[in-house]
Amino acid sequence: MKTEDKLYSRQQVAKRLVEFREGILDASQVTLAAAIDVSVRTMQTYEQSRADISVEVLIRLYERLGLDPLWLLLGEGRDPSHQHGKSELLVQEASRAVEVVLQKRKLTLTPEKHSTLVKMVYLRLRDELGDITKVDVAGMVSLAS
Repeated sequence: MKTEDKLYSRQQVAKRLVEFREGILDASQVTLAAAIDVSVRTMQTYEQSRADISVEVLIRLYERLGLDPLWLLLGEGRDPSHQHGKSELLVQEASRAVEVVLQKRKLTLTPEKHSTLVKMVYLRLRDELGDITKVDVAGMVSLAS
């Protein structure tokens, strides 16, 4: 097989991953790494085309952010520019922040209050245009009281 016939290219995967993170999610390496449970160093190796993305990470990218593995690996499949992955990532990040505080305070939420929390996170992020620093984590944690 000639080089130009090769379908998979680590460099192209790295380029598409950066395009997804910056152009679609508008997220930092730190934020994306946290969302898919990899280290920032691992994220850097993927984006610098120094390592292949593992199947486990491909699955997390798909399940958590809706990123089509075919698009990432081959440039085919569902184009992520038509998705709303940024909102999902921000909701996950805000929910994680609330969970950390709840765990530290040894508090839990009832299913009803958890639903209210998800709604609060979504509405607040939508209203603040995705600025995670403006999310009222303290107000959301108060649901556990």
